[in-house]
Amino acid sequence: MVNKVCFFTNKIFLSGGAERVICTLASNFAARGIDTTIITQESTECGYPLHPGVKVVATRINCKIPGLRLFVRCMKLRKVIKDLAPDAAISFMVDNNLFLSLFTLGLPCARIGSDRIFPKMVTGIRAKLCPVIYPLTDGFVFQTEEAKNCFGGKFRDRSAVIANPLVGNIPERAEMPGKYVVSVGRLTKQKRHDLLIRAFGQLHKVHPEYSLRIYGGGELQAPLQLLIDELGLSQSVRLMGTSKTVLEDIADAGMFAMASDYEGMPNALAEAIALGIPSISTDCLGGGAAALIRDGVNGLLIPIGDEQALAEAMTKLAEDEVLAAKLGEEGKKLKQTLSVDAICRQWLDYIAQVVERKKR
Repeated sequence: MVNKVCFFTNKIFLSGGAERVICTLASNFAARGIDTTIITQESTECGYPLHPGVKVVATRINCKIPGLRLFVRCMKLRKVIKDLAPDAAISFMVDNNLFLSLFTLGLPCARIGSDRIFPKMVTGIRAKLCPVIYPLTDGFVFQTEEAKNCFGGKFRDRSAVIANPLVGNIPERAEMPGKYVVSVGRLTKQKRHDLLIRAFGQLHKVHPEYSLRIYGGGELQAPLQLLIDELGLSQSVRLMGTSKTVLEDIADAGMFAMASDYEGMPNALAEAIALGIPSISTDCLGGGAAALIRDGVNGLLIPIGDEQALAEAMTKLAEDEVLAAKLGEEGKKLKQTLSVDAICRQWLDYIAQVVERKKR
């Protein structure tokens, strides 16, 4: 039985994937009567709705000397968690996992880390520290089996794989989807929107009635717009920017495409599949896409970096309405698999298991 839980992360005032998951879990736990606190580094402002029973505490400090500041902050984290005396303290993100692992040693609560990035993408000193320090936790949650298998031994065996929940209402799709392709994701190198745009150019030559809409902002907006112009696609490819109503915006799309080189658990892909949009993704490093898509059943998987395969997959969906409809209908089943209630129950079951193991 879990009665009291706290989460530790950098911030919850920005609209990011990790922030959304933390707020969703915390709100669900509080609604179940669990005493729930979110510990942040600076601001207590929240970018997502929170259950009124969730408490938010910041570990602000005034020290301006970088190394000393970090140490004082971590000691304050230890004091806050010690005073809260939760059954379990759960961290999100690499640095916070390291801090929780080291600076809460000896506390009676169960300490659980959670990675939101494929471990092999962690670089520098963090890449050396994670395999050594992560095992100091009492439990760990990964998003995919591929991420979990980056580690070995007893640490891997006592870790769990839990996907992200689908948050919010999934709108209904129109009976006649539009002749456009959508993609959702930050405009960064990892997402390979350049490859998507070039592959779409091939589709557009055969099916000029199709357009491409890319939702998201980022540092590559100008280079991507230049690529669009150079390929003569300025009338059919649009960079839509960020949207607070993205699910409604993409609900009637003819297909969804993701060309990432690596991902943790891609929320945008999960939402597109659950919406019933026929979806295509690279079989990206991290295993997130492969965990969501059964190739040919509820979506299409293609090799990483393969422009031709992506173009062919888009063309296939554009020309085979029966296949597109079949993939879309099968994809809607993800709504139950990744429902907030189902995912929160998995978290609570795992937390209870770790807490019980800690007591032995």
